[in-house]
Amino acid sequence: MITNRTDTSDQLTSRSKRHALALARTAPKARLHLLVGGAIYLALWLYGMIIDHDSGANFVPVNTADNWLHLPLGVGMIALGTLLARKRDAIRTAR
Repeated sequence: MITNRTDTSDQLTSRSKRHALALARTAPKARLHLLVGGAIYLALWLYGMIIDHDSGANFVPVNTADNWLHLPLGVGMIALGTLLARKRDAIRTAR
């Protein structure tokens, strides 16, 4: 039984790590993980900027520090996913 937000967060983190490991087995899946994960982080950033942190709408425990952490994580993950795709495509066409 889940008793508080910390338990829920720990369980989600564990699932997320297993999911990331499964996606890292191949390059296309790793790129997909970076792109989708980055989009989720950007959505969390936008969500955190829009909602009132003291309201009931804050069902994801975010605060100002979380908001500004989600922005560079999202942008960085999407940038890596995009750049790695271009690099791999360039290597493939050079062969």
